[in-house]
Amino acid sequence: MKKPIDWSQPLQLRDGRSVRFIGDIRASDARNKLVAVTNPDGFEWSNAVTASGRIVSDLVRHDYDVINVPPSPVWLNLYQLSDGSYSILKHPTQQAADFARDQGYRRIACIPDSGQSV
Repeated sequence: MKKPIDWSQPLQLRDGRSVRFIGDIRASDARNKLVAVTNPDGFEWSNAVTASGRIVSDLVRHDYDVINVPPSPVWLNLYQLSDGSYSILKHPTQQAADFARDQGYRRIACIPDSGQSV
């Protein structure tokens, strides 16, 4: 089942273009959300989509469908501290995680993560 759109969070089209939610509209069909799509030239165009972000219908997937921006992946370093306890630190890239390891900390593991934990 498709996760519902959170209209209060950052949005994009399936093809990656940025989307700005303008508001709800009264429509004669199911497309009752108005959005502005930013083109590569910086100009915007508006379109109406369904509450689930679909441009055509809820049955047809299209590159112009609106989705929430996926979370950025992160890297988690698991460290063992001198007192025997453990600590997890989140880093934006594997290079940053490796840099922290190279600063003398005792890293046990480095784990890629979808950005939704910790």
